[in-house]
Amino acid sequence: MSIRGWLVLLLVGISSPAFAVDDLIKGDRFNVRVGTYSIVNNETTIALESETLLGVSLSTSRDLGMDDRIKTPFVDGYFRFNPYHSLQYSWYRNSRKGDTVVNEEFEWGGETYPIDAELESEFTTNIYKLSYLFSFHHDKKVELGLLAGLHITGVKVAVKGTLNGDVVADEGTSFTAPLPVLGFKMSYDIIPHKLIWFNKVELFYINYDNYEGSLSDISSNIEWRFSKFVGIGAAMKGTRLNLEAQEGRKLARLENVDSGFSAYFSFYF
Repeated sequence: MSIRGWLVLLLVGISSPAFAVDDLIKGDRFNVRVGTYSIVNNETTIALESETLLGVSLSTSRDLGMDDRIKTPFVDGYFRFNPYHSLQYSWYRNSRKGDTVVNEEFEWGGETYPIDAELESEFTTNIYKLSYLFSFHHDKKVELGLLAGLHITGVKVAVKGTLNGDVVADEGTSFTAPLPVLGFKMSYDIIPHKLIWFNKVELFYINYDNYEGSLSDISSNIEWRFSKFVGIGAAMKGTRLNLEAQEGRKLARLENVDSGFSAYFSFYF
């Protein structure tokens, strides 16, 4: 065989697997999911300690009168470089306000909140996630992958007490904790490119500088692609977060557990 013939065979051998691989992500390179996360069970406790006072842990539902059932928007998705390497991203916001009356004096964040004071409180978290996914197995039906990235939690809390129209205590804090996360993802095409079931588990623990905390985040989705570019889906999700942050002379402790379900539209490019 001539040199030209050998070159043709070599090029075909190199390029043919690439075309087969590219078929796996055709129409699935960039994904955006937009929807609403309905939290049906939420319990958050917040402690804010000063150098001189330990204070108490406040329950957002029991002590601050906040609703434990809320709806919040979310955005997530991914960008694939190829069938085995991708970036995963996510954002959602949890914002609640409460109004109640103090029935037992307490100290929080160096302030004293007396009996019969009217409490106005606000608690907001912004969750940003960015991670790299290595899909060590990916065929037309199944994708299995390991992920590593950042889970960035922004927290803002404020509690104000008024008595007879006068502000008697007004305390709060805000901080942003960039936390490393490891996880696993499994996706199964029940009907190829139509009906997709996928699950994700994310875990982390950190004890570094001013932050110490742990997280577990588990979700399970089912999605129907009714066209090449658009689908609809639903998911169940549960999160447990424990976080301690030293901010100046104050120490904030946060424990949060929530679970619920989401409904969303999914767009493919």
